[in-house]
This record gives sequence, C-alpha cells and structure tokens, in this order.
Amino acid sequence: MKVIGIDPGLNKTGFCVIQEKGSKYKIIDIGVIKPGKNQKIENKINYLYKKLNEISNKYKPDEAAVEELFFVKNVKSGIKVGQMRGVALLVFSQKKIKVFNYTPTKIKLAVVGNGNAKKHQVKEMVKILTGIKNDNYEYDAYDAAAVGICHLNNKVDRYDSIS
Repeated sequence: MKVIGIDPGLNKTGFCVIQEKGSKYKIIDIGVIKPGKNQKIENKINYLYKKLNEISNKYKPDEAAVEELFFVKNVKSGIKVGQMRGVALLVFSQKKIKVFNYTPTKIKLAVVGNGNAKKHQVKEMVKILTGIKNDNYEYDAYDAAAVGICHLNNKVDRYDSIS
C-alpha cells in the first residue's frame, strides 16, 4: 500500500509518499512544498493545490494521512493553516483517495513511543524506520513521513472503521 503523509503548514507543507517494505518503510518521495512566505493566502492555496495534484498524479497513493490541527497559539495563523489543510483534503477527495486524520500526539506516539516527543526525536526515529541517510530534509518533511508511518502502523484501526 502506498500512502501520502501530509504535515500542513502556511509557508511549508511537508509531504512523504511511503510504503511498507517488510519490517521497514520505503520512502518513494519526500520534501516540503513552499509557496513563498510573502505571497497572499489565495496564491499559497493555489500553489499548494497544484503541487499536491502533481505529486498525487505522479505517485497515485492508495490512501492519504493528514495531520490534524491540535493546538494553535495564534487563532489567525491556525485558521490559515486550516485553509492549507483543507487544500490537501480537497485534492485527495477529488482524486477519490481515502483520507485519514491523526493528531500530533497520536503520530508521535506511533513513531517515537512518546506523545510529547520533540521534533529531533521524530526525525531520528523516521531515519531509523526508513533507512534515510540524508540529513538535509526539513523537519516538516520528516513530520510528513511520521504521519505516513503512523497511518501504516494503524492498519487494524483503518480496517475496523471500514466495516
């Protein structure tokens, strides 16, 4: 099964196309979509929409896993990040890719074993679980990989909810 993991953000959205390979996970593509910090929100939305369409068309994931907004300090920023998250949901909905949502706590718990894990801990566990040697990806990319790993680890939950 091929999954696309998404860590939505206003200026950086992490993505990772990942699949299980034995007891490890194989990353097919990973990166960060950056619409440009000084762009208007509508331009950022359009940019993210185009990029997620390109990635989805290229890799044809079976399912999508998207990080939920859990807690935001700034309501205005939270709304904007929510809009970017909505773009991902729209793209996957249009392509009939089933979407699963996970809280940051559940993702960290699935990958690190600690729901309060720090970014560097998530990054190191993703590297161990996938065999990534490259250390140059941004945290948003590792976070997206963690979302995908969390989803693949939750097979029982997925199939229970389908019936």
